[in-house]
Amino acid sequence: KLSDISSHHKKGGLAWALHDKVTVRILSLESNRLSGISTLSSSLSGMKQMRVLNLSRNRIDENSARDLANAIREMTRLVELRLDENCLGKEGTRLVLTALGDGEHKYLEILGLGRIGIGKKTEIDDDNIPWYQGFKSLKSLKELNLSGNKLGPDGARDLSAIFSNTSNWNALTRLDLSVNDFFSEGAKILTPTIENSISSLESLTHLNLAWNWFEPVGFEIMKNSFRRFKGLKYLNLCGNKFEDQHKKYLRDQYEKRICGSADEKRRGSLIGEDEAGELIL
Repeated sequence: KLSDISSHHKKGGLAWALHDKVTVRILSLESNRLSGISTLSSSLSGMKQMRVLNLSRNRIDENSARDLANAIREMTRLVELRLDENCLGKEGTRLVLTALGDGEHKYLEILGLGRIGIGKKTEIDDDNIPWYQGFKSLKSLKELNLSGNKLGPDGARDLSAIFSNTSNWNALTRLDLSVNDFFSEGAKILTPTIENSISSLESLTHLNLAWNWFEPVGFEIMKNSFRRFKGLKYLNLCGNKFEDQHKKYLRDQYEKRICGSADEKRRGSLIGEDEAGELIL
C-alpha cells in the first residue's frame, strides 16, 4: 500500500516498488491524486500475478482510461478491482469493462465502479457502443458497486439490459445501486428487472437501492417487486421519500417473508432500522 506517491520525492520509490523483479499480488494506490498514468500502466501490465488492485479516489479520467484498460487486459488473475471515485465517465468505463471482457478474467469477484461519472454526459461518449457490454463476459462477479453514478432513467434501461441474462450473474451476492437518481420514471423501468431478473438470483444477499428518489409514485409501482427474493438478507431503501404508510407496508412484507406470518414473537423483533440492518427504510 503506497500513499502520497504524487510527491516528487516518492516517485523514484514507486518506480522501484513496481519494477519487473518484484512480484506484486496486492497493490493499493488509493487516494494518490493520480491522473496521467501511462508510466504506471506500463508497470502494471507486466504484473500478471496481481490479485487485488485498488486505484480508488484518484483522478483517472477518460483520457487515462485507455492506458489503464491496456494494463488491466493483461492482469487476468485479478480477483478484486476497485476504481471507485475516479472520473472515468461512460467512455472510460466502457474501455475498462471491455478490457475485462476481452482478457478472460475468470477469477474476478469484486468490482468497484462507484462514483465514476457513468451518468455524466461528455463529448467523447460513443452512444453506439454500450458502456456495459463487457459485463457479458464477467460471470464470476460476487460484488458489484455502481453507486453514486447518477444513472437516471436512461441508466435504469441500461441495468435492464445488463441483468437480462441472469445466467451471467449466478455468483452475485452484493449489488449496490444507491444514489443513482432514478426517480419515479426509473422505478417504472427498474421494476420488471427487479421482479423478473434480479430477484431470481438465489445467491444475492445484499441489495442497496438507497437515495434514488423513487418517491410515492415509485413506491406504488415497485412495492410488490421484492416478494420473490429467496436469499436476500439486507435491503436498503432509505432516502427514497417514501411515506410512513409505505414504510409500514414494506416492513410487513419483509417480515412475513423472513419470519412467516405465524411467528408473531419473532416478527416483533424486526424493525425498520434494526441492529442486523436487514431492512433500512
